[in-house]
Amino acid sequence: MNIRPKLVLLQLAAVIGFIIALSVIFFYSRTIIKLKDFQIQSEKILSGAEQIKSKIDSIMTSNVDLFDQKASIIESINSFGIIFNQFRDPEIIKSLPTADSQILSDLVDRWFEIYETYYLRLFNEMDIIIVDPYTELGGNRELIRRKYEILDSAVDESDYIQRRAYFQLIFNFEGNLQILSNNTQFFMFDLQNELVSLGEYTDKATTRSMIIAIFVSLLTFVFSLLIITIFSRRMGTRIIQMRDAIKSLSLGDFTHELHIESSDEFESFSNHFNVFKSELWEKLESVLDFMLEISGSISIESNLDRVLEIVIDSAVKNTAADAGSVFLVDELDDSLIKQKIAIGLLPPLFYVPPEYITDMEKLVDLVHNTPILTGETIVGRAVESGGNIFIRDVLLEEEMEQNQEEGSLLYISSIIVVPLIIAGRVLGTIVLAKTKPGEKFTDIDFNHIRTFSDYAALTIDNIYNYHDLIEKSELHREIRIAADIQKNLLPGTIPDTKGLSFAAFTEAARGVSGDYYDFFRLDKNKTAIIICDVVGKGVPASLLMIMIRTIIRLAASPRRSAAQILTILNRAIIGRTDADQFATMSFIVYDESTKEVAYSNAAHAPLLHYQSSSRSFLEIDTPGLPIGIESTETYVQKVITLDKDDILALYTDGITEARNIENKEYSQYSLQRVLRSDAGLTPEKLIASVRSDLKSFVGDFRQHDDQTLLILKAIYGRIGDGRPK
Repeated sequence: MNIRPKLVLLQLAAVIGFIIALSVIFFYSRTIIKLKDFQIQSEKILSGAEQIKSKIDSIMTSNVDLFDQKASIIESINSFGIIFNQFRDPEIIKSLPTADSQILSDLVDRWFEIYETYYLRLFNEMDIIIVDPYTELGGNRELIRRKYEILDSAVDESDYIQRRAYFQLIFNFEGNLQILSNNTQFFMFDLQNELVSLGEYTDKATTRSMIIAIFVSLLTFVFSLLIITIFSRRMGTRIIQMRDAIKSLSLGDFTHELHIESSDEFESFSNHFNVFKSELWEKLESVLDFMLEISGSISIESNLDRVLEIVIDSAVKNTAADAGSVFLVDELDDSLIKQKIAIGLLPPLFYVPPEYITDMEKLVDLVHNTPILTGETIVGRAVESGGNIFIRDVLLEEEMEQNQEEGSLLYISSIIVVPLIIAGRVLGTIVLAKTKPGEKFTDIDFNHIRTFSDYAALTIDNIYNYHDLIEKSELHREIRIAADIQKNLLPGTIPDTKGLSFAAFTEAARGVSGDYYDFFRLDKNKTAIIICDVVGKGVPASLLMIMIRTIIRLAASPRRSAAQILTILNRAIIGRTDADQFATMSFIVYDESTKEVAYSNAAHAPLLHYQSSSRSFLEIDTPGLPIGIESTETYVQKVITLDKDDILALYTDGITEARNIENKEYSQYSLQRVLRSDAGLTPEKLIASVRSDLKSFVGDFRQHDDQTLLILKAIYGRIGDGRPK
């Protein structure tokens, strides 16, 4: 199940829990309201019964007219009956215990029985008294007093007998009234006891209902919270797994496998990540194997066609291209570009006459034998500009419209054109194409071929130079060619860097140097600075330098530290060089935004840090074996913060171990002395001072080691471009 349905179910569970909680609260709140209403009604009933009892007890003594008293009693009884009859309501009965409901129902019946038995008779007697002739003699008020007074006022025996009858009427009425009062009193007593009992039950039921409602609400809340917490924790754990996997991959660790079994997008991401990691590692391995295969080919024979076959075969295989070709600039006429080697049918990138469109053999001959002019077609423009061209979807590119008929031999769905450039000179291009509808190259494919082209260009240039050596059969040409190879490896310009000024020089002891340095941008804020001392001389050392340069350029990333880049380089070199081929190296990453220098060392001479504030030097070093010795070696780094006018010096041992005729070494002390005394100068002038002092020290004594020195000075503002000396 995908994450979205899971979230919907989670929301649905929360909503259902909320509805259940509301329903429980509503139900018990309704019950509480009914019980509270019952208590209020009970109080009204008791109050009404007391009013009736009070009015009954005051009939004989009241000064109110008997007719009005009757009306008042009837009104009270009617009000009482209406309220009391509500106790027959099923809703009220339902909320009470069964026994109490029955007692209450019996009390209601009992009241109406008292009413019909006693109260109706009382009203009839009151009507008789009201219309009795003797009532007019003194009115119908204060009947107890009047019943005696009426006898005392008799005028004769006949009148007395009649008055005696009225007296007996009042006397009987008084007796019946007492019986009614007693029955009413008993009824009220039973009613009050029952209502008190029901009041206690109501209080307990109300409390119980409130507790149940609160408990169910809390239980629902806790349950919902528990579900959300479990889901969130699982989501968080999987996100952390993804973060760690991506982080390890960004740091160059390809051993981390991502395993998420969740039947949703996380599992899909896990599978895609592992496929991507494997593909990325295969791409990296293919670059190294490609370099190793070319190196082996060069060591056996310097056959350009064989090297080009390796180049295009590796490029096609590692990008799953349908066709590929290497075009080279003509050696005699640099305005012409010719196809030298091809795999598959690369559709022509120029106009094709109709008679060639359906004949594959003729089309292949046409492409192979038709030179392209510099600046014309996509290949000519890439050679002219020296820029890479990546058209992911040719259907969207107007200039490629002649190739858009599916099924045609001219059809191209995606194309990559990468120039082969060495020291600013374009040697040719690698062209890859997909010719099946819907298939596209990826950004990984494009970047992969860019790395291929860098190494391939160096190799092709090396072969050109090597062929030149064979043709002229002069030993000194080998030295010069190897020196040219190394010169091409050195940066042509120093990056425009904010806050730091660079200068460098290198000098070979015997024409071919084993020293190498480089400057290049990692991103808009970070610059990499490298110094390297390769064991050995000549072409083998040059090839190792090429390999080191290519791998560093491939592995370097603004997200990786200097130590991580050295570790990746070391692991990549191991097994791809001879046992006696290795190199010492220092690697610096300078961050313009923080003015911090990250430094890592692979058994090279320590970095010298001149602190302008104290005019003293710090020797900065990190542990580590040379590159190419031990595959498990892991490098570390130190971070230095630079203040204005601070100086960093990177050098090879050819500087500090330079000897004079007396066999004395120049030493690090002499280097520090010059840097301290001339610390106010620019890096270029500092290098000139060191070279002058070194020259004075060694005199004409011949040196046996290469000399390389890099000076970095902290400044304010932006530095212009410069060239190493």
